[in-house]
Amino acid sequence: MEAKSLIRLAYELTMTATLAKNEQEERIKALWEHQRRYKSQTILDALNFQLKQLNSLDPVLFTYWTQEKREAQIRLLEVTKLLLAAQEAYEATYQKTVNQEDYTKASKECDTYLQSLRTEGFVILPKAGQHFAYLYLKAGFVFAKSMEKLTNIRSIADIRDNMSWFNQGRLCWVWDSSFLKNILEQLPPDFFYTQQATKMVYLPDPYTGTLSWGLYYFRFAINLGLLLKHTMAGPWMKDELKTIPWPERFMTQWEQRKFLLLNDLIWATGNLACFFWLCGSKGTWGDILTIALLTFDLAVAFWDYEEQQVAQKQQEQAYLADIERLNEQITTITQELTKQDEQKKIQLQIQLIELQRQLAALQKAYEHSKSQWETNKLLLAINTAYAGSLLLSFVLLTAPYFPLAANTLLSVTLVGAALCFAVTLINNAVKGHIELTAQKSEIKRLTTERQEKIAALKDLIKQSDEEPKKKILFLEIQKNLLDTQYQQIELTRKQLHLARAILIESLIPPVVLLSLVFLPTGIGVGILVTAALISAASYFLIEALFKEDPKTLPPFDEAKYQDFLDQLDTWEQKVLPRSASGYFSEPKPAQSLVLPQPTDELTGNKKTN
Repeated sequence: MEAKSLIRLAYELTMTATLAKNEQEERIKALWEHQRRYKSQTILDALNFQLKQLNSLDPVLFTYWTQEKREAQIRLLEVTKLLLAAQEAYEATYQKTVNQEDYTKASKECDTYLQSLRTEGFVILPKAGQHFAYLYLKAGFVFAKSMEKLTNIRSIADIRDNMSWFNQGRLCWVWDSSFLKNILEQLPPDFFYTQQATKMVYLPDPYTGTLSWGLYYFRFAINLGLLLKHTMAGPWMKDELKTIPWPERFMTQWEQRKFLLLNDLIWATGNLACFFWLCGSKGTWGDILTIALLTFDLAVAFWDYEEQQVAQKQQEQAYLADIERLNEQITTITQELTKQDEQKKIQLQIQLIELQRQLAALQKAYEHSKSQWETNKLLLAINTAYAGSLLLSFVLLTAPYFPLAANTLLSVTLVGAALCFAVTLINNAVKGHIELTAQKSEIKRLTTERQEKIAALKDLIKQSDEEPKKKILFLEIQKNLLDTQYQQIELTRKQLHLARAILIESLIPPVVLLSLVFLPTGIGVGILVTAALISAASYFLIEALFKEDPKTLPPFDEAKYQDFLDQLDTWEQKVLPRSASGYFSEPKPAQSLVLPQPTDELTGNKKTN
């Protein structure tokens, strides 16, 4: 099989429409084989790209589309349905059913769209929105959904996600408490309630210490069990998997889980040794072991970066090779069109249109892949920088190795503790900022696209009186505006959550210190509990105020259309600022079709300590 992108293969496999079950199975097997052969290309990545395009698809526009546009969207939906079927079957082979409901829903959505595009007069009714009249009702709804998500464990992936969330909080407390302990060591014992504060700060250590190895061993056992389950043949394994040699099955699972398995095994063993044996008088050896573990994290960060970079290059090369081949084929067919008879020309024109559709899809996929890699590359670089900074900070924190005077040692260890706390805070802030930057880029893209459509509409008004073209541009501009408003609301929500998270993380040490050092234990603990409740309430308040679903277009309104044309020059300035908050329009939620990324049952994600 020639090296090609998975998306192009899906287009080629769906060129002949058929409902035959055996042919569909052959197509799915072809996609599976391609995924096995070219590890850098996965069905899920291609599927999520296709579904992302469908999120901007609104059935209100179908009526006004040209036949060429409708046929192009039909091809996109056919490819998406094939990728859905292939991914669903792939996960079913591994007994993974957590996403089955999402796949079924997305497939039905594709069927509905296909029926609408292929059938004249078939109309999809807009979805009705659900609104909350009072803030406290919405806040309560958000809280209930969060609790349901936390307690409704549907899969091993849910267990892993909850464990990772819990472990992240533990890690934050490790660096916060190290900073607090070093500050308390600098204070005189008779300074207010310093002694009681010291006891309170050390109080969680037995529990967090146990979690430091217990959580990692538990997660390691889960992933090792899954690796063995999908490697060793047995009654639990599907026949399709048994045909694959066991070394290949093992390497597939190992490539997916190696970072998580190595991380959990090495850190769990190291933390276990520090908790039971390398403590007290042997604490220095525990610090040396921790430095070795942090060095391991740095090495893994470099390893992960290099692997993903190689995979990205392979994927881009596949896209570029396909684009080059398609351009050559299009050029050849275009030249042949001038030499053939009418009957042959019709066949060549049909072939040319299909190749042009594939070329447009691949160019989009290539640009999307490059854009995503820029963000991922930055995040990987930040992970590497964080691992290195944390290693250097911890070396300062364990400065007793250095032949320094007592006062100097105290200062150096305090600086090390402060740096461990600071680099963790900065790392979280920078990662949050990168996510916000990606959101801003999307808003900028939508704004540019909208301005181009408005300019095109102005030119159309001057040159032609074709109402269908004007109306389709009007609807596309309206849809673009709704998408922009949604992205603006999401940006505001993420900005508030980031500011809240950074504020809370930065205030934990001073609030704990002030509450326990300057106040009696009872009052201090009461203040800390109150602060924790306020922190939780702020999360639900932000979700209640700024969490919205994507909006769909309302049915075409002739009066709004005419008003839009009359105020075309000033329309954007009047409408967008007023609607930016999202509360001046009537939202109609649309279920997102983008499916979740592969979870721990099929793919292990690296955890950085």
